[in-house]
Amino acid sequence: MHQRAHATPAEAEVIVADGLPGTPVSVFANNRVFIKDIVFGTTTTVALNPGKHALAIRKYGAAPKSKAILATTLKVTGGENATIVANPTARGALTLNVFANPTSTLPMGDALVIVRHVTDVPTVDFCAGATTAPALISNLANPSSATPAHLPAGNYLVNVFATGTTMTSGRSSAGTAHCDGQMSLTDRPIVTAPTTHAELGVESVGSVRSQPTAARR
Repeated sequence: MHQRAHATPAEAEVIVADGLPGTPVSVFANNRVFIKDIVFGTTTTVALNPGKHALAIRKYGAAPKSKAILATTLKVTGGENATIVANPTARGALTLNVFANPTSTLPMGDALVIVRHVTDVPTVDFCAGATTAPALISNLANPSSATPAHLPAGNYLVNVFATGTTMTSGRSSAGTAHCDGQMSLTDRPIVTAPTTHAELGVESVGSVRSQPTAARR
């Protein structure tokens, strides 16, 4: 699920991702609800005015000034694109991570893939393509955002493995992603007693548009 609220050039576009298992939440900016209901594994895109915003994550239905699960101050500028993820640290504590998203244009037919590790498992390798393909990104730790990788637009089998392994386990995830323009993939934890493992979440950074190669001078 990926709800969108397109930002104007004067606003910032902010993608909010809920990586807190079993905790539907509301997101507040300056003590006002701006995302009423977001659940684990979903993202919502909102527009924010430039400036500083006091953000708070509270359980769904909580009062605006009640104790927050997580809180931070976010400063944004017009035209900026950012992702905020509520997630567990490598040790299981809850935290908010803010990542800046590139806003440059891409040649037509190219895709930019950003892989982020925001789950309570050790370092991981990210593979795109055949199951025997070498890792596109290796040894990614929580909370890290890998250097963006350029790929031809298309459909890819994507896998996340524990670093140095090639076998799917209780701490790995797999799926198919369509890369067209700029995509951000995150691995998020799902609690399935008695273990925790990861699933892939995919978000589209909508302010980036593919352009014909001739347009890039």
